[in-house]
Amino acid sequence: MRTRHHSIPVIILAFVSLASNCLGQGAIIGTASKPGGVSVGITAGHYNYDPAIGLELTSPEVFVTNLRVRGKANVTWLEQYQITDHRWPTFNSYWTGLVYNTNTLERGRVFFESGAYLLQPNKTFSSANLRTGFYGAIGVELFVAPNTRQRFSYFFSGGFAAINARADKLEGRPRYGQGVIFTNGFRYFFLPHKSQIRKGASL
Repeated sequence: MRTRHHSIPVIILAFVSLASNCLGQGAIIGTASKPGGVSVGITAGHYNYDPAIGLELTSPEVFVTNLRVRGKANVTWLEQYQITDHRWPTFNSYWTGLVYNTNTLERGRVFFESGAYLLQPNKTFSSANLRTGFYGAIGVELFVAPNTRQRFSYFFSGGFAAINARADKLEGRPRYGQGVIFTNGFRYFFLPHKSQIRKGASL
């Protein structure tokens, strides 16, 4: 576990470097003028020490330019239980948040995400019912072939999640489902037909 703690500053430095690089580049003509539709994604990451995989769905713009709603569903493996019982029980979580994207520059952009999540405990290690918490994250999204009609991106983000959840059936009643989070994955964008493109809209 010490190794993971030492790797956090390295991850932060790499993130800041890539984000600065994206913001320091000029915009590709036409990239920011295309309206963004719905996107779907697959994710993998760590929530504190617990590995997770998930699916996400992001809405078109709502309320103001570059603001969207994102929903996610994750399956997470509890490492604390694996250490004591040599098994990997899972628990589910469901996330809803607002996402603000900066304008697309070159092949990347920065996004800010914040919202609430619902945790569904596993009765193997917890006697609790549903738990709710909140989270915040900042990320970088890098586009593959940004001027094509079918658009893919790779993204990564880091942040923090907070929730009052304990594995009360384990010794020491350890907390879980919270702490530093790191996520990466791929998104696919469903772009509207050319006739629906309006000037000034963004992906």
